[in-house]
Amino acid sequence: MGTFERSDLGKGNGDPSIVVYAKPITPNLHALASNFVDLDNFYDSGEVSGDGWNWSTSARAADTIEKTEPINYAGRGLNYDYEGTNRNVNVGYATPAERAAAFAAYNTLPPQIKNRLLLGTADVSAPDSPEGEEGAGYLWNSALRGGLKVRNYGFFIDLGPYSIPAELGGIPATIRHPANSSTPVSFSTKVALQPITDQFFRGYDNKFPDFYRVDEWAREFEQFEKDGNLPNLEFVRVMHDHTGT
Repeated sequence: MGTFERSDLGKGNGDPSIVVYAKPITPNLHALASNFVDLDNFYDSGEVSGDGWNWSTSARAADTIEKTEPINYAGRGLNYDYEGTNRNVNVGYATPAERAAAFAAYNTLPPQIKNRLLLGTADVSAPDSPEGEEGAGYLWNSALRGGLKVRNYGFFIDLGPYSIPAELGGIPATIRHPANSSTPVSFSTKVALQPITDQFFRGYDNKFPDFYRVDEWAREFEQFEKDGNLPNLEFVRVMHDHTGT
């Protein structure tokens, strides 16, 4: 929320005269910033989600993102290829069979399309690591290389299941507590994130209330606390920071 010097929190290095979403409009976001951290003097070049999530998770945005994101956000074409999907295909899975096993709706594609989808997990927008590892330049890659325990809630998730009717394999937003029925609702687009992603924490879908996302995060947190094995690093994404409906 307005933490990039656009703050009306009453503290920090903010300028209330340039606030876009004031406290009466975004009370929850203000509460988060007041109770946790206001990210004072936190600067990056992210302007929207497309490049902002990449700046947040890898401290940079690829050339493909910078050049295509304005066109995509203007509604003039191109896909949202900024969080692990290429042409709306989840490249966290290498083959059509693996994609179909993770997300049943892939089975509804005509064979001449499904079988021609590009194979492999290369992502056009993924940053390389400082050591040159292809597509492994994200914060979670660095933490995992350092032997830390990481847990992902909602970052870089395949959004396809949320826009397809349930009868075709989509996952409706009416499933409020998917853990209760052991219903996976979240499929990561990154190989490294797949084993450390909470599949019961729904990805970006503003038809789904954040209240239930926090419920799911708290369920795991309480269990981690009880077991004494809290992760060293968590990525927790509450979607209604977009103030959308």
